[in-house]
Amino acid sequence: MNQDISLWMRKICILIGIAILGYLLYALRDIVFIVIIAIFLTIMVNPLVNLGEKYKIPAWVTLTFVLIIVLLLGSIVVGTLVPIIVNYISDVVNAVSNWTLKAKEIYTSE
Repeated sequence: MNQDISLWMRKICILIGIAILGYLLYALRDIVFIVIIAIFLTIMVNPLVNLGEKYKIPAWVTLTFVLIIVLLLGSIVVGTLVPIIVNYISDVVNAVSNWTLKAKEIYTSE
C-alpha cells in the first residue's frame, strides 16, 4: 500500500514539475524566442567569422558587414512588400464597398 502511495506521489510531483516548467516557458516565451534566434544567428554567422579570421579580418568587422547586409536586405524586402500589401488592401476595400453598394441597390429596388 505504501508503495502505491509513493508511486502516486512521485507521479503527482512530476506532473506539477512539468506544469511549472510549462508555465515558466509560457511566461518567458519572448526571452526564449530571442535566445533561439540568437543561437540561430550565431550558427549562421560563425562560418563567415572563421573565413574572415583566415584572411586576418577582425571578427567585429565581419559582424558589422554581415549586420549591414542583413539590414539592407530586410529594408529592400519591406520596401518592396509594403506597397504591394497597401495596394491589395485598397483593392479589397474598394471591392467590398462596391459589393455593399450593389447589395443596397438590389435591396432597395425590390
